[in-house]
Amino acid sequence: MNSMKKRQSKRYDNLITVTLVMLLFSVLLIIGGLTFALYRNFLKGTTNNVIQAGTISFAYDENISRDNGIQIEDALPKSDSLGKIANRAHEYFDFSVNATTTLADIPYQIFVLKQNSSTLDENYVKVYLTLKNGTDEIASPLTEENGVVKTYYQLTGDSSSKLVYNGLVPKGSEEYHQEFRLRLWIGDSVDVNNNFKGRRFSVKVKVTANQAG
Repeated sequence: MNSMKKRQSKRYDNLITVTLVMLLFSVLLIIGGLTFALYRNFLKGTTNNVIQAGTISFAYDENISRDNGIQIEDALPKSDSLGKIANRAHEYFDFSVNATTTLADIPYQIFVLKQNSSTLDENYVKVYLTLKNGTDEIASPLTEENGVVKTYYQLTGDSSSKLVYNGLVPKGSEEYHQEFRLRLWIGDSVDVNNNFKGRRFSVKVKVTANQAG
């Protein structure tokens, strides 16, 4: 009799164990499915890269831009007044900086990096960065002086990397989001007799950040 009770108790224990394992496995499958769905939907059409410190990230829309930058090729000189409002396809590059922080301010910097394929003189190419707030655009003070847009050569930095904006994610920001637009064009002070056919200038955007003390 005791032997039979022991066998029944053992089967009961085994049944409970199997049931718990199946429940745990089911929960893991559900969580995994939700995580994949969120990951897939969040990243669709954009590329987000975590930058150095905190939770700051740089994003751009892959449906509009194939790469994180902009290129001009076979271009003709234009005035700053026209270059600043250029809005046709491939005349600008839109991106955003996003962050969440609660502990401290996060200073960040935006750089443009000249690509090796560039064949135009750095003194010819104007670089213009604006902060987008709805339909309004505000010029980065680092890319123009007294209303005149600076050339790549005139920007702060060396030949391969130029600083175009200093930003700050304030302490306590729950969801910081700032949109930017980058434009390039050949300045109208360049001799129009120059042959620009087959010449190009290409830059990529880089965002860096450091946790403030």
